Amino acid sequence: MQVNPSHHSDPVSHTELVRRPAAQPQSATDGASFDRSAALDRSLEKTPDVRPEVVERARQLIEDTSYPPPVAINKIADLLAMKFAEEPQSDNQA
Repeated sequence: MQVNPSHHSDPVSHTELVRRPAAQPQSATDGASFDRSAALDRSLEKTPDVRPEVVERARQLIEDTSYPPPVAINKIADLLAMKFAEEPQSDNQA
């Protein structure tokens, strides 16, 4: 193996280290962040754990024998078939 040196073989030039003071945290920005977090917590507390209208809609869909429609099932089947066709086949399938 042959190693070719770079054409930039000059020694590294001296660089000066510039020290800058650390940035001081801004308390106004920090306070605003906590205010938003508290507002989000209050909103979440007001949100019910269970939404009865959504549960009722799910029950209706479960009882409907035509849901999901055949067109949707066929599209999902096509997408799954394309996905499986893209994956490499292995002998150790679980």
